[in-house]
Amino acid sequence: ALFTDVCTKFISCGAVDIAVAALRSFSLMEDAAAAAPPLAGMATILQIAALGEGCASTMLRHLESNGLAAAELHKVLMDAVRRGDALDLYVGLAPLDVRAAMAIGVIFGREEDEAGASTVPSEVATKMVALLLDILNGKSFASAVNIAEVLLAMSSSDANTENLLASGVLDAMELVLTQGEDVLEARQKWLRYNIAAARQACASVLLNLALSQKTHLQVAGHAGIAKGLQGALADEANLTPKSRKLLSDCLFQVQLATDGAATPRTARASPAGKEKQSHVMISYAWAQQE
Repeated sequence: ALFTDVCTKFISCGAVDIAVAALRSFSLMEDAAAAAPPLAGMATILQIAALGEGCASTMLRHLESNGLAAAELHKVLMDAVRRGDALDLYVGLAPLDVRAAMAIGVIFGREEDEAGASTVPSEVATKMVALLLDILNGKSFASAVNIAEVLLAMSSSDANTENLLASGVLDAMELVLTQGEDVLEARQKWLRYNIAAARQACASVLLNLALSQKTHLQVAGHAGIAKGLQGALADEANLTPKSRKLLSDCLFQVQLATDGAATPRTARASPAGKEKQSHVMISYAWAQQE
């Protein structure tokens, strides 16, 4: 609640307007190398401001009320995504194109157009999943949890789930479920990640995919997901109370899809020893339900 309040005030005080104006200005600079650091910084400001529950929609309403259309923000960020590809310039923990892609995913990940189509280009999903795989494989020291937060926003909309699967997100989910301390201990310290935190964050993404009518069969049919879920649930050292519930719900949905007993969104996991009861979902962000 405090984080959401801070983000909302961050938006209302005009910091988002400043970030958008700066992005627009720097994206027009001919000196791409000089533009990269401020572009990355402004994209990060937008991403942070949008992470609070409901803050992405608050941000977009605020921008529109001040004459800054969401479409313009989308275009500026996507220009930064594509410009960053050419730069290959790292600023902080991630290159410019990744910073902008993270902002796009968080701000627009839950949005759909009038036809129900995704407003997030498939290349954003590709970049996010590729970075998550790099982290898990010891090739990047960025935060797995931060990337999972972006994927969670995107997976909250059925319009994005197929793009995520096409980008290899299930292979990343399998890896985070099965990779243990023995693998990480062989790496340099700055290339290790917190297994428990990463599993909890990624379990929310996986549950959204397992609940989606477009992807639940692919999740259930992935060779390593069910086994990975069972292994993660048995790994008490890296199991938080929240991840236990999320992983159990994921496994339940996988078993439902495998057995053909029900579709993922018509049944929910029940606590052990209790009869299954219907559950009314009041938010489209399925994995965030407690």
